[in-house]
Amino acid sequence: MLNNTRESRSQVALGDQNFYEKKGFFAWWYRYTSPPDPALGATFQQRDLVRRGRIASACMLLLAIILVFVAFVAYLGPNKQVATIIYILYPMIIICIFLNRQGKVNLVGILMTVALVGSMCLTLFTTAAGPGLGPNDKDILFLLFFAELFAAAVLPINYVFLVAAINIGISVYILTYAHHTPALNAILAVGYASTLFRLMEVHVIVTGVLWIVMNNSRIAIKRADRAEEMARLQRDLAQLSQEKVGEQEALEHSINLIAETHVRASNGDLNARVAVDTDNTFMLWQIAGPLNNLLARYQNLLMEMQQNEQLIQVFQQLMEANPELARVVSIEMQRMHSSHSGTTHQTNPFS
Repeated sequence: MLNNTRESRSQVALGDQNFYEKKGFFAWWYRYTSPPDPALGATFQQRDLVRRGRIASACMLLLAIILVFVAFVAYLGPNKQVATIIYILYPMIIICIFLNRQGKVNLVGILMTVALVGSMCLTLFTTAAGPGLGPNDKDILFLLFFAELFAAAVLPINYVFLVAAINIGISVYILTYAHHTPALNAILAVGYASTLFRLMEVHVIVTGVLWIVMNNSRIAIKRADRAEEMARLQRDLAQLSQEKVGEQEALEHSINLIAETHVRASNGDLNARVAVDTDNTFMLWQIAGPLNNLLARYQNLLMEMQQNEQLIQVFQQLMEANPELARVVSIEMQRMHSSHSGTTHQTNPFS
């Protein structure tokens, strides 16, 4: 119980919740769309999962806002197949918000990454199967790096290389084998290599920068987490030291009370008792209780002895005043002594 109380105080003073916004829209959004705050004594992996869950929550909110503008592009632009992205991503965002709240952050990252890549690819393949991909449609390939951003922010960082490789493979296939309009064919006839190079450059550079930044961020978070643990340990040690000092003072106080009671009793004060505190600061009650009982019994025994001495004195005075009574008492005592001696002799098998 003491350790739990101490850790609870450290969590209140040094926990991650101190660095989050307590009010405003984002505080409300995180409350219902991200994992709950980590429990007391949570490991770095558990706290990192909560952090990535908050990032996923913010990214899904941003993506939901961007999809509003995508809807205008689909409505006003010539390629109506762009609406496929909206039909896929909005339901996936709703599902992933529920999963993210349950703490299934890695699953959220996988689903959202697959949804981002899949919705754009479905739009490209659907368009290619119809009138063919035009010059504007190929620009969707440059937007595939959104999936790399989401994967790097939410999933373990090495997953970003897999997403980048898939995006590059899709780009090569779309530019090489998909059905194109004459306008796009004319562009690719003179700029195929440069277009493909730009796409690969985007994915490689974005992936490399994300890997470097996220790794450095993770190292910084680990360092901060370790510093937080050190601060928590120092705080706990300070509290423990303070508690030990209090226990030592209470022990010395208890010893002084018992020693004072011994001194008073040895000086003839039979009313001396160890005063056991009612505020639970007395620590040697297992010694003080028997000592108080012993002093009380000793006091009662002395009082009984004093009363017996007074009765004996009264009886002696009565016998001195009445010689006949003294003679009868003497004869009766001799008879009782003789009877007792005879009984002892008869019951002794060795006499």
